[in-house]
Amino acid sequence: MFDIGFSELLVIGVIALVVMGPERLPETVRTISLWIGRMKQKLSSARQELENEVGMDEIRRQLQNEKIMRDLDAVKEDIETTIIDTQAALDKEISDAKITLDNELSDARAELDEDLEDPLDDQVDSELDKELNKELDKEPSEKLDEETSEELERELEREPERELDKEPAQDHTAKPNKETPQ
Repeated sequence: MFDIGFSELLVIGVIALVVMGPERLPETVRTISLWIGRMKQKLSSARQELENEVGMDEIRRQLQNEKIMRDLDAVKEDIETTIIDTQAALDKEISDAKITLDNELSDARAELDEDLEDPLDDQVDSELDKELNKELDKEPSEKLDEETSEELERELEREPERELDKEPAQDHTAKPNKETPQ
């Protein structure tokens, strides 16, 4: 706008003092101040009316709301992206864990099947059958009394427990111990 510095104001004040004189200068300054105040007031009211007619407050609110909505949309997209990434990572972890558990389960089943098909158990069963047959062959004409049959049943029940408690089978063809008499 106007670029008026202190020196220009001083020159204007000196000219006004010379032209109007010291008696009328205070009255003139008051009048000019009133005119400037009224002009400011009129400009302010005109500006206010113009803003009301155009709806500047509403436009400002709407712009502010649009900015907030853009920010919320950006945050929403970020959250959705995070959720999708997290869900994908969790799905991957779950599938990896499931594969690992399936592998471990199949390994455990294979070991269990191997344990169930242990030839040692078959050998123990065949030995027990042989012993039973020998007992029956010894007394072909006589019937086994209840006491003998109960003993055999108890023996059969204890035999698998004994096999589990024993150490692994030792080689019987090895040299005899020095402590045992020959």
